[in-house]
Amino acid sequence: MDHTTEKNTISEKCTDLANQLKAKHAEEILKRQEIKNLKIRLQAKYAEEKLKGREIADLSKQLEATHVEKKILRQEAKDLAIQLNAKHAEEKLKRQEAAIRLKARRVEEKLKRRDERIIAMSPERRQAYLDRESRREYIKTLPREEQIKLKEEKKAASESAKQDRIKAKEARTKTFLEGLTSERRLIMIKKMEDRDALNKLPIEERQIIRDQKRAEMVKRREQFQYLAENWSLEIPDDLQLLVVDGNNLRGGGPRRSSRDEVLEIIEMVAGCLHPLEIICVFDHTPSSHTAPDHIKVIFSIDVTADDVIAEMTKTDKNSLVVTSDRGLALRVLANGKKVMRASNFLCLAL
Repeated sequence: MDHTTEKNTISEKCTDLANQLKAKHAEEILKRQEIKNLKIRLQAKYAEEKLKGREIADLSKQLEATHVEKKILRQEAKDLAIQLNAKHAEEKLKRQEAAIRLKARRVEEKLKRRDERIIAMSPERRQAYLDRESRREYIKTLPREEQIKLKEEKKAASESAKQDRIKAKEARTKTFLEGLTSERRLIMIKKMEDRDALNKLPIEERQIIRDQKRAEMVKRREQFQYLAENWSLEIPDDLQLLVVDGNNLRGGGPRRSSRDEVLEIIEMVAGCLHPLEIICVFDHTPSSHTAPDHIKVIFSIDVTADDVIAEMTKTDKNSLVVTSDRGLALRVLANGKKVMRASNFLCLAL
């Protein structure tokens, strides 16, 4: 019995030892597998590092090649710059030589023209010119102080002569203004004041104002060209409203027609037309006049007659305005209505 128990105990110990050996063997196999995997990863990492080293080497070679290429390009650019500088210097030298030749030719031509003028002068004038030239040459030989003194005396004499010319011009302007009517005199004075104010401005501002005026003139010229192509020569048969600029039809100056004479002219023309609405517009306040029943007379009072007429042409009626005022005519055309010169309207009354 004891012998059997001992045998079983020994057998269990052997089994435990066998199991422990198996576990250690399995553990060693696992460690060897881990070591093998580590070797594989190390080999892969080494291969990757080797590949990266090759890539770095290739990039270094590319950078060196790029550096060499850039160096070559810089050298070529430097050579081109040297060539351009040499070419510019050559062209500059040629221009200077051409300028010197041109200047010499101009001096020669100037001397030739001077000799021709001297030959064409009368003896007295030739002598005065030669004396003046000799005096100029003599002044050049004087000391610097005396030259400056003579120049200042000449400048003072020139300024005095300029003041005399200004006074003479002011006297002529005063005489001219005295011969104008009061209305025309005010217009001329305003123009002169504007011109003086313009001359006091800097050159840049003066040039800007002149350019603006030039643009306005071009635009106004185009408008007048458009107006010249759109004057009506006849009164349309389907006309509904005839508007006459009375003051414009009266004319100006001492032979200016009266309001009654203007209304008589309109009545004579209206007798040759089909029945239609006729309006005559005068400036300022109402005054005594004799108007036929079929002609309506309107006075502008506080506004201008042009504004009244332009407002009338905004209706839907087929209208015709009689005026020679180009500004008013353009406003009427802009409203889509027709215009006729006062001279053409007067011809219809003959």
